Amino acid sequence: MFCFLAVALFNTFNAGTIVDGGPPPPFWIVLIVNHLLCIYGLVNNKN
Repeated sequence: MFCFLAVALFNTFNAGTIVDGGPPPPFWIVLIVNHLLCIYGLVNNKN
């Protein structure tokens, strides 16, 4: 997931200069929600 996030950030910040454009908004939503759910699961681990 970190690799996807790094590529998305690179494409977004370099939009129009090096690459043509960034990822669509649903891609950002999925990345952010996935990271938040992973952190929530690690914090609330009840084993």
